Amino acid sequence: MDGQGVATDSQPERGLNIQLRLNTLENSRRSFARIIRMYLSDELGRVRFRDLVFALGGYLGYWKVEMETDIEDRLTALEERGN
Repeated sequence: MDGQGVATDSQPERGLNIQLRLNTLENSRRSFARIIRMYLSDELGRVRFRDLVFALGGYLGYWKVEMETDIEDRLTALEERGN
């Protein structure tokens, strides 16, 4: 951290090209795993890793909501067929 409480990265990633495929849940999981592997192999700095994990955590939360909505819709359809 610098003197103003802002986290700084000691090793900025210049020209780092991270390809994130986020079009499906499986690809999103793979992208998340890729980021973790890059961080563990020191290809990705702490600050960028933290920012990407935060962003992907939110994005994966949207996948969860979408899946829950789909399950609720199916349940509603089943309940309507039963009545």
